[in-house]
Amino acid sequence: MDGSLNAFERCYCTGVTRAEVLRACVLQGCRTVEELQDVTGACTGCRTCRPELEQLLRARTACAAGRAMRPDAPAAPPDTREGHR
Repeated sequence: MDGSLNAFERCYCTGVTRAEVLRACVLQGCRTVEELQDVTGACTGCRTCRPELEQLLRARTACAAGRAMRPDAPAAPPDTREGHR
């Protein structure tokens, strides 16, 4: 892993792509590797990609925090996951 946001390209065991992971983050509200595993199946084989997924999630969280601090930033979509209101 090179530590960049682009380090994760796909899960080699399951074939889940970076685009599918990002889609799950945006549309399904995934915020943890475990949630990504449940929704996409990524990182459920050898789990070698876990550090890359964790870094991707940290980077997305930092980007979202930066947007939230800007007064012109659009509102984040509501968390529609079951149990979150």
